[in-house]
Amino acid sequence: MSGDQIERGAVLGETTIPGLSAAEIADYSSVSGDDNPVHTDRQLANDLGLEDVPVQGMLLMALANSYIENWQYCETLRKLSMRFVHPALANRSLRIAGKVMVSNREEQTAIVRVMLFQEDKLVAMGDANITLASA
Repeated sequence: MSGDQIERGAVLGETTIPGLSAAEIADYSSVSGDDNPVHTDRQLANDLGLEDVPVQGMLLMALANSYIENWQYCETLRKLSMRFVHPALANRSLRIAGKVMVSNREEQTAIVRVMLFQEDKLVAMGDANITLASA
């Protein structure tokens, strides 16, 4: 199958990402300039009702971006938008899934719905506008 044969409803293979450690999340805070202490201070996260420090939304988007770009039928990721619905926490694996919502064979483009889950709870979802790889 090639990109010009992708139809609405096609399901991308799921992938599981091992849980990000609190240290990895803190490192991302440091390099990204996100100095919100909730990402680095477990006691603060606990005080806010979280069991562990939360993963930054931009880091979740980076994982979704990589998932889409690694799909064999994606030539170019043109736009990615995400909505965050529940905190993703440190030390818990993430599952990423995708489904083609719109496919335009004439323009060789598609919109893929991307969903990130943690412990079967939806944590983020969004749409990736892509150019499909040609045969």
